[in-house]
Amino acid sequence: MAVKYKEYVKKMYDEAKDLFDRFDGIHASYVLDKYAHQDEFNEIGKDIIRVVEDWERKLCRTMEKGNHSSYSHKLADKFREEIRKRYSKLDFIGVTIKKAPDFTLKKINL
Repeated sequence: MAVKYKEYVKKMYDEAKDLFDRFDGIHASYVLDKYAHQDEFNEIGKDIIRVVEDWERKLCRTMEKGNHSSYSHKLADKFREEIRKRYSKLDFIGVTIKKAPDFTLKKINL
């Protein structure tokens, strides 16, 4: 029997399979080139975050009401870590990265 948070991750992936399958390719592209794919990554990432937060609430809901409320944040962290195994850039959803200006030095002839 799998750990409860892993079961919830699997159920989440199964229920939103189309969305996660679509995000797989975008995430892979983002890993290779953040600048070229960040708009699409952030746009679809909003839906991914909504789904992840919804399932995180489902997982932690019963713990927060009982005597184990101090453990609910640890459970949420484990849940997120399990998702980060598939999506290493999960925490970059919503972040806009700008290219740094080119500061190459030019040789001045005196």
